[in-house]
Amino acid sequence: VDRKGNLSEGSTWNLCVHDGTSWVWPEATVLNGVTQQLIQQAMAEAAIPFTTRPVSSIETPTWTAAFAMNATSPHRPVSAIDDQAVPTDPARTEELARIWDSVVPETL
Repeated sequence: VDRKGNLSEGSTWNLCVHDGTSWVWPEATVLNGVTQQLIQQAMAEAAIPFTTRPVSSIETPTWTAAFAMNATSPHRPVSAIDDQAVPTDPARTEELARIWDSVVPETL
């Protein structure tokens, strides 16, 4: 959380929230992780709406879900940010898991 109350990322993960309409990644100075990029690509291919915009910590009660994502945990639900509870929605967790499962592994 920055001085203006906007969210960005954690030390080893990107934040993704669902605002009831679409998936949202915080617009901030962040490292766009590989997992984030792969999920966004899969969403674009499946015509699943997502956007990048400023995300304020005061919005947390309006979200349907929030997730921390990285290579080892692409859809880990977030239940609180500081002292603010974040709604958790099993259907959104399942949706994000399906999106991740649709990513085709690259042969090296």
